Amino acid sequence: MARYEHLPIYKTTYDLFIDVLQVTKTFPKDYRYTLGEHFHHSAIKLLKQVYITNTARDKVESLKLLLCYIQELGVLIRAAHDLKILGDNRFFALIQKRDSLEKQSTGWLKSFENTARVCSPV
Repeated sequence: MARYEHLPIYKTTYDLFIDVLQVTKTFPKDYRYTLGEHFHHSAIKLLKQVYITNTARDKVESLKLLLCYIQELGVLIRAAHDLKILGDNRFFALIQKRDSLEKQSTGWLKSFENTARVCSPV
């Protein structure tokens, strides 16, 4: 089984997951069980997808799904900030980690797309 704990993308995703759990504790009651639950589920899907991608045979498709989950979490972060649930400091910290995940995932995707082009018969 492929190891995933050593991957920088896993470490960043795990840190973001913990941050999401901490941040949603402070959500107002009106949003804790709606937006907060979506935050939890999105962060969990993201963490699971990093593991799945690392073990997948078709990493390109798995990475594309990972990028979709990153975008989904970004929308939730922005919505929480726009609703004044997240302060600027927490918003920027979460967005910075989300952006880091997007860059790492995109780089990982490009490396496999380039490998696929080199290895595929012409």
